[in-house]
Amino acid sequence: MELISLLCHFDENLHDFIRIGNMRSKPLDRRNRKSKPEDIKLFAIQIFLFFGMKVEKHIILQTLKDDPYNFLSRIGCRHGKKNTNAINNYKRNFQMKIERKWDEMVNFIDKLEKIRLSWKLDPLSIRTQAADKLFYINSKKKTFRSAICAIKSGQIYRIEGDSGKEILKCVVKGEGIREAKFLKKIRHQNIMKLLDLESKFGLDFIIFNDCGVSIFSKMNEIRNLGLDLIQKLVLDFYDAFAYLHNMRIIHGDIKPENLTINDKQELIVIDFDAAFYEGQADSQIFTPDFCAPEYWTSNLRRRTTKYDVWAGAIVFYEILYGLLPWASCENWKSISHLICSTELSFTTSDPEFDTIMNCAIKNNCSQRENAEEIFTSLYSKMQ
Repeated sequence: MELISLLCHFDENLHDFIRIGNMRSKPLDRRNRKSKPEDIKLFAIQIFLFFGMKVEKHIILQTLKDDPYNFLSRIGCRHGKKNTNAINNYKRNFQMKIERKWDEMVNFIDKLEKIRLSWKLDPLSIRTQAADKLFYINSKKKTFRSAICAIKSGQIYRIEGDSGKEILKCVVKGEGIREAKFLKKIRHQNIMKLLDLESKFGLDFIIFNDCGVSIFSKMNEIRNLGLDLIQKLVLDFYDAFAYLHNMRIIHGDIKPENLTINDKQELIVIDFDAAFYEGQADSQIFTPDFCAPEYWTSNLRRRTTKYDVWAGAIVFYEILYGLLPWASCENWKSISHLICSTELSFTTSDPEFDTIMNCAIKNNCSQRENAEEIFTSLYSKMQ
């Protein structure tokens, strides 16, 4: 089957086809920004390989040569038809990536396939994430909950077990071992739990417990269930961070995607890739929309525990109100300007809750309460 025909086949038969970039469903579309061409990389080809389609390298290169606009537009490159130079430049870059990365990519996917067979996982659904680039592929308009999920974040992949009861995090080239070191020391009911470390087919795996589903995917549902549930989730969040901050651990990348809710409607904090100890070297990993004002205004760019406090409050602000004021910003400069110049406040049907949360969302770091103070205030209120 020719590559373009194959892409058309996906277009016609897949429920969610491919969602590329930070294109999120309104009203929760935090920032509708274009993906950079270099971020697309080779995920379209990975899809074909995962589905067992025999797409040879020479076919891809020939298709790229014969019909570059059609091919590039279908894998996420949105250059205009008349922009010949842009298409040609991207075509050359993409061809170089194919030549350079092909063997490495095929080798890694071959290992993942062996792992899939070893653990008897369903191959029909894939979820791949690279930084903020998200792809969903579901076959025959069904969601395969027990399917293999490969989430690529830098050199880190996660694979969801068939039972859904354990998550397997594949760490390539030793990256992500930092996260395992943090998780070894953490024991809290609202924080992901490290179960084991395992090596399989030459790859190292971090195995942790089932943490439920991302809060980002449940925002509308959580909002509709009312303020009582939101207050409970806030309590869980600041309970977890009072614990972490007492250990001087800063998470550093709080956002809805890094918080989950389980079957018991408990909030779980996940993804410690960006974590670091207060006073030590900052990981410099962050999401601009949830980056506290003091980070943007400080020349040193050092984060304290109150950075997490503010980011958590912003997550719950987005849950309650649907959009952040800087949702439509196109770049970091405009985001940082709005974050530093906008003093947000909570206005719900519960004034006491609003007062507590407004102490967490203050722009002035010195006036902002810490996680333990917020947890204590909210806990006393809810008794």
